[in-house]
Amino acid sequence: MLIGFGMPAVTNVALSGGSSAWAAGHTFADLFGGRPSRAARITRSGTVTLTITLATSIVPGVIALLGLNLAAGTAITAAGASGTARALADGSVACYLLPTGTSPTTTVVITIAGNTLLQVGEIAIMRAVDIPHEPGFIDELIDPTQWERSRGSQIEGSPRVPYRRLAAAFTSDAVSIVRGGGLAGGMDWNRLRYALSGAARCIAIPRLESAAEIHATAIYGRGVISSLAHNLGPWHSAGIEVQEAPP
Repeated sequence: MLIGFGMPAVTNVALSGGSSAWAAGHTFADLFGGRPSRAARITRSGTVTLTITLATSIVPGVIALLGLNLAAGTAITAAGASGTARALADGSVACYLLPTGTSPTTTVVITIAGNTLLQVGEIAIMRAVDIPHEPGFIDELIDPTQWERSRGSQIEGSPRVPYRRLAAAFTSDAVSIVRGGGLAGGMDWNRLRYALSGAARCIAIPRLESAAEIHATAIYGRGVISSLAHNLGPWHSAGIEVQEAPP
């Protein structure tokens, strides 16, 4: 499972190409609020390039553009990775890209094809770590709609936006992976617990074998690493739960 974490603060986003400009009342801060349902809008007449300046350098491992108003198949590139916008099961459009660079950077360049008003709910640029997980992960759809019966016993609902919950158990591993910095970039389960704490957002992608499966299983939201449980000798177990912030 690929887990994205550690979204840096963004200090600036420069627009170029296609006579692009922020629509009235919108700024680059709207792209990074952690709420994909609140979109930023960019006027343009052609392909737009967003040059994003981060407050701290990272090696981008996963980049997500959520809540797009693009047609499926629209070309998008970011940090040297290329892909297309894809329609998701919930009716929204997103693009998840997995850059392969290894050098830390404070500048991420994203290009988005098209020539009509662009709407982007959220951009996430995160470090990423791959953690093996056990078979049987759970992808649950939670519908918080409130239902009640009228005096005539008719069913009445107060609609709410549904959201997903992903839960997976990590494959048992040794102390070096649990708290010895043995994962990529010096990460381990314990450090990841802290990286996901507070108001941090994360991305979890349990299936990586194709772009279709990446987009079908990826989830953006709040992640929590479960208690670290000692099994036997150096072996430990834990897991992750992510509750989605839907577009």
